[in-house]
Amino acid sequence: MRADRAERMPEGGVVMLAFQAMDRGRAVVSFDHAVGPAWRWHPEVMADHLLRAGFREVWHTMSRPDEGHRFPECHLLAVRSLEPIPQDPVSCGCRVE
Repeated sequence: MRADRAERMPEGGVVMLAFQAMDRGRAVVSFDHAVGPAWRWHPEVMADHLLRAGFREVWHTMSRPDEGHRFPECHLLAVRSLEPIPQDPVSCGCRVE
């Protein structure tokens, strides 16, 4: 979420994301998708990006791949917060490449 859009949302506003995810390795990785460019994100890295845009994670869930899904999927709920944004990124042990 872009910070300029987040600034327009009132405190307590809700954002729900669904995205292809991963639970180890790199923080973000591109993958082939039939429609266009796509990336898999580590949930903690996505939550950190949201935090920097002014949203605090409330919860997230992860589903495992199955015959209908090639990759894990994450659903993440965050709320708009006016609290100060931390300067240090969240560390999840991921490599950023």
